[in-house]
Amino acid sequence: MVLLGTGRSPRRRPGTALRRAVPVLGAAGAQFSQAAGSFVVSVLSLRQTDVHVFATLSLALGALVVVTSISTGLIGDPLTVLDRHDPATRTALRRLLLVVLVAVSVLGAVAPVAGGLLGVGEGLMFGLLVAVWVLEDVLRRLLIAGLHFWRVVAVDLTHLVVVVGILEVAATLSARPPGVTRFFLALIVGQLAALALAVGILPGPERYLGPAVAGRVGAVLRYGASRAVQGLLRPGVLLLLRVVVLAVCGTRALAVLEVGRIVTAPALLLVAGGGSYLLSRHAARARTGGTEGRRDADRAALLLAVAAFAVMSVVSVAVLAVPRILGGTPVGRTGSETLVPLLAAWGGYVLSVAVAMPYTSLGAVLVPQARLLRARVADAAAQVAGGLVLLAVAPTSWLLLPLLLGAVSLTMTWTVLRSLLGSPGPGPGPGSGAGSATERGTSGKEARGEPGVGLP
Repeated sequence: MVLLGTGRSPRRRPGTALRRAVPVLGAAGAQFSQAAGSFVVSVLSLRQTDVHVFATLSLALGALVVVTSISTGLIGDPLTVLDRHDPATRTALRRLLLVVLVAVSVLGAVAPVAGGLLGVGEGLMFGLLVAVWVLEDVLRRLLIAGLHFWRVVAVDLTHLVVVVGILEVAATLSARPPGVTRFFLALIVGQLAALALAVGILPGPERYLGPAVAGRVGAVLRYGASRAVQGLLRPGVLLLLRVVVLAVCGTRALAVLEVGRIVTAPALLLVAGGGSYLLSRHAARARTGGTEGRRDADRAALLLAVAAFAVMSVVSVAVLAVPRILGGTPVGRTGSETLVPLLAAWGGYVLSVAVAMPYTSLGAVLVPQARLLRARVADAAAQVAGGLVLLAVAPTSWLLLPLLLGAVSLTMTWTVLRSLLGSPGPGPGPGSGAGSATERGTSGKEARGEPGVGLP
């Protein structure tokens, strides 16, 4: 006999909360493991005593970030959002991946050799590294699309352990930091190990290529192109200005700036994590009409800037109080007269990114994507123009470059990006239709992430 109306809430089964928490922790772990791997590899490059080798590795790692941003937008986002099990979509993704692999590997092998940065053998190694890097990232995104976050963590840690192991063994045997060739070799072997593990732990349906079916390449490309451009802007600006600094100011200037970027990386990782959280939070609140629009972004910008400043302060105190941390780097050999302004300049850049992130995240939910893309392209163009003017007019002031980029970005955020979010008052309530798919210029199908006519 079942008693109804007792007023007691149903008891939760033991372990329900833990089971729900495991995927969330896995998603956070997947983000952290990728960020930690990139950060550790960057830190390992700091041990280079040869300034030319360090600058070359910094440019190479920056290029890998740019290439990954492109492949993630063109391939990773479509396979996550679109129906990758549809034969036509699956074929389109496979063909697009093949084109991307060939293009980036050839460009990675030819461009640095043509520019005199690498020799022919090193260029061929870098082309191979770019190819396996993109392929591993695509398999990683397949695991994420299937919500297998803990498997992603295993893949990332495999890459990190293999790379660190090879570099440490090489450094021990040769009694000096590995050069460019050994560094590339370690990254290639690490990615191959991660690739092998990823293929082995992919679910069966994901490993099945399926029959080749014509069509849908255009739809997939339209969806992925906008995502690729938006993901490319910030790392692309930094990579472009790295090349300009190398050409105009020399290797030492680039090496010093790269040390500052690596030192401030923990604060940037915090900002990136905050942006991911804000995007999910804004999307969830917008669906229920609970967002307060620009006021939400204003509060989040202040909090994220304070958090980034706190992390920057801790890092700055650590490297200033313990000179041994940067003792063998180009900055360590020049003393605190370079380190203090360097940290201040990069600190300004980090704060500008922290302030911009909430408006970008909210704009991705409430603003038509074509308008948001135009605003972000204008921001990137203004940063490049400002940087080029500084290096042309006062090339000896290259230490101020990150601060200038931050000031330009902050100005563009406040005058352009923030204005896209409308009035600072409370956002629309449920049922008002504001922020809906129709008002944002997309169809209902597009709002679900499916390709449609209005996709940018």
